[in-house]
This record gives sequence, structure tokens and C-alpha cells, in this order.
Amino acid sequence: MAGVSFSIDDSDALDALGRIERAASNPVEAFHRLGAHFVFSTHRAFETETGPDGRKWKPLSPRTAAKRVGRGRRRGFDHILRLSGRLQQSVSYDVLPNGLEWGSNLAYARIHQLGGTITMPARTATVHLKNIRRKGNRFVRPGTKNAQSRVAAIAGHKVNMPARPFLGISAYDREQVPLIIADYLREEAGQ
Repeated sequence: MAGVSFSIDDSDALDALGRIERAASNPVEAFHRLGAHFVFSTHRAFETETGPDGRKWKPLSPRTAAKRVGRGRRRGFDHILRLSGRLQQSVSYDVLPNGLEWGSNLAYARIHQLGGTITMPARTATVHLKNIRRKGNRFVRPGTKNAQSRVAAIAGHKVNMPARPFLGISAYDREQVPLIIADYLREEAGQ
């Protein structure tokens, strides 16, 4: 070769390259790291109430916001999809032979992610009412003292759920994935 050349005959460098090659041929640990990142990123989507595309979720309807009351919670539009925390806590990941998937196994996760229409059939239900001073009859929980129980007919109706995507790959995730993989390969190389 004319000019100048350099050859690698250092056993440490060759060992490091061999470790990188083995890590690249069996990326299970890298997938675990990516899975943990995507679960964290999905939790951030719940906290910021923002989809992976960067758009804020549609606010709750006034009717839904007015119904949200209970122990330690206030009425209002706060904490979309997080009233009980069950959906957010159900997000997990699974490493596949050639990839990674993350999501929720709850039946209602799909309607929140994609949106759609829910058809509620007509039915009868027992309601519990209590006369509260100056406010009239109010719905209360079963077993409330001095509450009256009645059977009520509930008409069939449709509920339109807007899409509130919480799963996906954001611009931040696109920046982080190569960095996570590079860190993994750097650790495998022993540097």
C-alpha cells in the first residue's frame, strides 16, 4: 500500500470487537433497555397528557368532569385517563425474538388509544338516592345511611370517545433510541 497504513493487531481491540459482534447478534439486553425507556416515555405521556405526536389530548367533556369526584379527588378536568391510575400502571413491555412491543392488556386501553363510539344497550339498574339539605335528592353509594334504593330504566345511548394516544414513538424517543443502543454496545465493548 502506498503512503501510510495502520493495522489492528492488538488483542484487546479485537476482543472488544468480538464482544460488540456478540452483543449485536443477541440484542435481548438492548431490547430490555429500550422497553424500559418506552414504558417510561409512555408514563410521561400520561403525566403531560400529550400524545407521541406532541399534541395535547382532548379535554374531558363537562359532563364527565362534573362526575369526577370521590375521596381525595376534586371535580374537574385534571388527570385525564389517570383517575384510578390503572391504565397507566398496566403499561408494560415484552421482548420478542426479533423486536420489542409495549402496551396495555386492559380491555379499554384500545378505545382510549384509538377513539371510537361505544354503544350502551338499554338496561335497568338499582340507584341509591339520599335527600341532602337544600340540594334535593343526590346519587350516593350503596349502603349510605338513610339512602333509598330504586330500580331505574336507563335508555340505550352512544358514547363518543376521542382518541387520546398514549402509545407510540415521539421525537424524543427517536433521539434516545440510538443513544441507548450506543451505550449498550459501549458497555459490551468494555469501555
